[in-house]
Amino acid sequence: METRQREQTEAQTVSDNDLPASLIDGECPMCGSENIRSGADVMNKEGLRGGNRIPIDIQFAVPVDNYICIGCGYVESYITDRTILTRIEKQWQRVTPTENKDNA
Repeated sequence: METRQREQTEAQTVSDNDLPASLIDGECPMCGSENIRSGADVMNKEGLRGGNRIPIDIQFAVPVDNYICIGCGYVESYITDRTILTRIEKQWQRVTPTENKDNA
């Protein structure tokens, strides 16, 4: 059992290394600044009238974790709850890659 868990962890690490740079890594992919701030631990992220939430459907919205580059203002938002991500996967339309995405 331990071997299988280690293999899964190693596979996940390889996958993570293939991802493009993001603010979570502590460096802005837009300007290179290392002055990154995280709202992941902010309490009551819902904000006024649900301002820091993404609507999933007509009845449900979820808070997001925001990361902001102080250098250029670039922002990334994340939903970390796997249950919510599964719900979105079932309800939202999939975006398919375009053939000429480099020319966009």
